[in-house]
Amino acid sequence: MPTLSSLIRSRCLLVAPAVASLASVTKSVLCTLVVMAVAAAAMARTIIVAADGSGEFTRIANGVDVAEPGDTVLVRPGDYWDERFVVDSAVIVMAEQQGQATVWLDPSIGPVTLHSRAELRGFVIVGN
Repeated sequence: MPTLSSLIRSRCLLVAPAVASLASVTKSVLCTLVVMAVAAAAMARTIIVAADGSGEFTRIANGVDVAEPGDTVLVRPGDYWDERFVVDSAVIVMAEQQGQATVWLDPSIGPVTLHSRAELRGFVIVGN
């Protein structure tokens, strides 16, 4: 009759390859997730908006229109008049300098609308 220690040893020998295989799969999956995260971060763009014309766009709405999930619309200091924009994906719209970009809303053209995963940071917003 086998002893308890010999049974444990034999079961460990059967389980060890499965545990090693699981560890290998876990490492592989983890490496794949890291590569995907790095690739996604590398593909994210920063779109520059500047009222003075020194950026890619002079209106925030135009920068938001071309932004894709993960992108940042960086707004340089200035006044942005009669802006209305809809951020309908996970995009960050942020002032380059906190409180130095002012969005002047015209109530007749509607509000700024944000998707649940969108972010609006650092603006002074004037109007209804």
